[in-house]
Amino acid sequence: MKLLVALFIVSTLLSIAFTVNGFNKLLPVDARVARERTLVVLKPDSVQRGVTGKVISRFEKKGFKPIAMKMLIPSMELAQEHYGEHRNKSFFLDVTRYLTSGPVFAMVSSIA
Repeated sequence: MKLLVALFIVSTLLSIAFTVNGFNKLLPVDARVARERTLVVLKPDSVQRGVTGKVISRFEKKGFKPIAMKMLIPSMELAQEHYGEHRNKSFFLDVTRYLTSGPVFAMVSSIA
């Protein structure tokens, strides 16, 4: 599980407002109210290993309430927009290719 936590931190996917980077489309309209939300994205390797339920359970035990969840294969355009702040870095192409290499599990949550 330490690897999963490190993956989240390194990928800078925790504590990102869900309205950022086009993921807002996944939220039902009534959930788009102004409040602090956290975007959790389980990358393709986590989905393939079948640990999605375990990770969600850990967030729920810490008091996070799921607002919306969706499994999708991100387009290259969405991946590039999501990692836009890293566009000029050497790893940009690798990380966007990786994010689009298979299904990801996206979850928006807030503190209950």
